Amino acid sequence: VTTEAPVLNIRCDPTFYGIDNVYPVDIDYISSSSDGTKSVVFKVYRNCTLAGAVWTAANADVMPVSYDTTATVSAYGTFLFGWNLAKNDNLQQYLKDMNLHFNAGDIITITAASTASTDIDITASVIYH
Repeated sequence: VTTEAPVLNIRCDPTFYGIDNVYPVDIDYISSSSDGTKSVVFKVYRNCTLAGAVWTAANADVMPVSYDTTATVSAYGTFLFGWNLAKNDNLQQYLKDMNLHFNAGDIITITAASTASTDIDITASVIYH
């Protein structure tokens, strides 16, 4: 991943049980890891324009949240924050105090970039309520 690319997209779904969604989603934690030969830069954006997103319900019976891991970014949204990881590292960030509040239709995109073009594994996950 020599250029910045999405690792995970999270969407607060516009509908929930067939009606307009009025339930916001809050991101409580972000977890990330890298395993390779070079460091990794992670960034988080709100409302990127995505191409080729395939949304999968995270838990359709409980929360109006879907995720995608295949889309590309055609236009970056609002940069929220970022962090660096060493070539073999991990980080769990507690975010509840930041009040990352997302409303229906909002998309959170976690991107990653490294100078390593091969032999690198990058992961990201979130805990929300």
